[in-house]
Amino acid sequence: MPPAVAELLRYGGVAGVAFVADTGLLLWLSGRLGHLPAAAVGFLAGLAITTVLSGRFAFRGPRIGSPVLRHLLSAAIGVVGLLLLWAMLWLLVDVRGVPLLPAKLVATGVVFAWNFLARRALFAGASAASIDDDGTAGAAGGRDRDSDRRDGGLTSSVV
Repeated sequence: MPPAVAELLRYGGVAGVAFVADTGLLLWLSGRLGHLPAAAVGFLAGLAITTVLSGRFAFRGPRIGSPVLRHLLSAAIGVVGLLLLWAMLWLLVDVRGVPLLPAKLVATGVVFAWNFLARRALFAGASAASIDDDGTAGAAGGRDRDSDRRDGGLTSSVV
């Protein structure tokens, strides 16, 4: 199986777990907070789950050696994902009148694609050059999966 397909399947499993938490919180909180704030809470919970699990299971190793830089980039990907989610929910639910759950399913597909492609480009690079703390190319891209697990699994990122 090509590595990209294996990563997609592993990331899909991670995203499925995050989706259950995300959507459960959205549905539970939307009547109390409104659908956009509830979507933010659910998304952040799903993002936390994805960050931890994708670092352990989805990608081979980080191209970025600096944990600080890795987490800042992960947060940036998450912010873009949240903005995509909000925009799509607003457009589908508030403007077009689509029920919340079908709108969430459509938005989730788009955000999943964004998150996977962005994270894969930045974080999945066992054979690519890495970026170290000082922003220069380094050797961490060649780290193996076992070394990633030894550092707590927070070596890659998020859905």
